[in-house]
Amino acid sequence: MDPTGLNLHCVAFYCLSSSALDADRHIMVDGTGNAGDASDRTVFYMLNMEHAQAESNMHVANATNVDIFGLKVEGSLPVLWVSDSRNVTLFGMGGGADAFPDRSYYPSDLAPYPPSMIRMERASNYKLINLFDGGRGSEGTRPRPIGAFPLTRHVLQAYDFFAPDIPGIIHSMWSPWPGYAVAPSEWSLVWDGDDVGHGTLSTPADRPVLYSRDTTS
Repeated sequence: MDPTGLNLHCVAFYCLSSSALDADRHIMVDGTGNAGDASDRTVFYMLNMEHAQAESNMHVANATNVDIFGLKVEGSLPVLWVSDSRNVTLFGMGGGADAFPDRSYYPSDLAPYPPSMIRMERASNYKLINLFDGGRGSEGTRPRPIGAFPLTRHVLQAYDFFAPDIPGIIHSMWSPWPGYAVAPSEWSLVWDGDDVGHGTLSTPADRPVLYSRDTTS
């Protein structure tokens, strides 16, 4: 029991890179929380979610009462995907990331959601607070990969990778780990919708102080 009197499940987490397909997540929160007890919460402090090669770095699914205090971002894939969940709050986001400008950057095995850094799908009673994202692109420039891409053995030899893993790492890297630098007018921070074909993107270059949905019914 936390001294505040709330029943908290707390995690501080740093996660950098993985080379995976559509089903992998750095963090998966599934089915946590009690909708009838607001004190039953899952809490994360200072998450650093970067460089996933999957559909999202972190996924909150079928969950209730999840709080994230601080989220650092990098890359071009969603840093946070919230689906079929309720009472999820993100208190502050920072770092530098640019969503893909369009779906053509996806491999064939990723669902064709509109690109964004945060994906809210069938989520209710949520709050996204102080969404700062510095981005890396400049107006009037074409999207460009950040870092060495495509990946080669020569690039990987500078790191302490297990040699037998190198071919798999190269094969799985369909996008540079740090993502692309994209002009601010060409990408959106938040997508909110009911399914892959029905949703709304936030206005490009908008960095909301509060982005929320309140469903009292």
